[in-house]
Amino acid sequence: MSQSLSKPLIIVGSLAIILGGVFIAYMTESKQELEQRVKQSHPLPSPNPESSDTPTTNANRTIGDLWELKKEDNVEFDVQRIHDALAQIRLDENNRIVFNTQVLGSLREALEYSDLDWTEARLNEFIDIVSKGLPGETGEQAATVIRNFYDYLQAKEQTLKLQPEDQSMEAQRKLYDELSSLRELYLGPEVAAALYAEEDAITEYFFTTIALAEDPALSMEEKLRKQAIASDTLQNRKPNITNWDARYQSFAQEKQAILNAAISPTEKQKQINQLIQQHFNAQEQAQAEHLNLNGM
Repeated sequence: MSQSLSKPLIIVGSLAIILGGVFIAYMTESKQELEQRVKQSHPLPSPNPESSDTPTTNANRTIGDLWELKKEDNVEFDVQRIHDALAQIRLDENNRIVFNTQVLGSLREALEYSDLDWTEARLNEFIDIVSKGLPGETGEQAATVIRNFYDYLQAKEQTLKLQPEDQSMEAQRKLYDELSSLRELYLGPEVAAALYAEEDAITEYFFTTIALAEDPALSMEEKLRKQAIASDTLQNRKPNITNWDARYQSFAQEKQAILNAAISPTEKQKQINQLIQQHFNAQEQAQAEHLNLNGM
C-alpha cells in the first residue's frame, strides 16, 4: 500500500472505531428481499410527532425517573448496570423517548456484553428486564428500539467480515453512504437520523477534511479557507426540523429581547428556557442541541 493511501486508511479505521464502524451489506439475498424481510420483522418507533405548539412541561424527565428497579437474581445480566446505562435517556411530556446521540451511546453501553454469546432467548430476557422496569408505552418503545438496534448490530458484524482491509477514500465514502441506508432499514429513517445526526455530521466533516488535504490543485491558503468553512458548517448545521429557518428566527428575536431586558441573569436564563419549550418540542430540542439554544 502506498504511503499516501495508508494515512487516510488509518484515519478511516480510527473513525470507524469512534463512530461505531464503517460497514456495508453484501447479502446473498437481494436488496429488495432484505428490505421486505426487515420491515416485516422490525416495527419502527419514531420520534414524538407532537406539534411544536404544545409546550414541554417536564423536559428534564428521564427513563431513570420511571424505572421501577427491583432486585432480581440474574446470572447473565446485571439489572443495575442496564438501568444505569439507560437511566439518563430523556423523555418528553408523554413519556416517549427523545432520540439523540445520548440514546445511541446508552444503547451501545447497555448491549455491550462482548463476552456473551447472544441468542434469541438471551435477547428476549434482556428486553424483558427493560420492559418490566419501564411501564406502559415507554417500556414498549424501549423494547422495540433495543430489538431493532441489536439486529442492526448483528447485521453490522456480519457485513464487516466481508470488507477488504485496503480501501480508497472514494470507496470508504461509498461504503458509509450505503451503510447509512442499512441503519435506516433496521431503525427507521427518523430514528436513525436522530440517533446518528452528530456522527453523520462529523463523518461528513472528516471526508471533507481529507479531500482538502489530498487535493493538489489547492494552495495552502485555499485549503485553510475551505477548512474554516467546513468547520463552521459542522458547528452551525441546520437541524432537520420542519420550517426551521422561520421558527428559529422568531425564537432568536424573542430571545434577544430577553437578553436586552433589565433583569437578572438568573431570570434571563429562566425565561430563555421557557421560550425554548414554547417554540420547540422535546425531540426538536434534541436535534438542535449543538446550537446551544439556551446559551446567553
